[in-house]
Amino acid sequence: MQATLAMTHLPNVISLVSDRRKSEHLATQLGPIRFYDHVLRCTYFVARLDASAFVVVICADQAAGQDGPINEALTALQLAVRGTAVFKALRQG
Repeated sequence: MQATLAMTHLPNVISLVSDRRKSEHLATQLGPIRFYDHVLRCTYFVARLDASAFVVVICADQAAGQDGPINEALTALQLAVRGTAVFKALRQG
């Protein structure tokens, strides 16, 4: 069952990550982008951690009430992986 579920979403994930316009937007944006697939009825949150690493969260249905916590978690993960919190602390001191 797990393999079938992963294969169902894999084409969408590859499309989101490989789309040049979205990928460039992800490179400059802090926080994820949100995409709703009307056919599969699920929401994708994609955040870019570095040049070759992405995190994708897939939620069933539109995930309307979950946007805030998911955005906060992915933004915190981006900050932690990119090390910007360390540079920000050094800049203030």
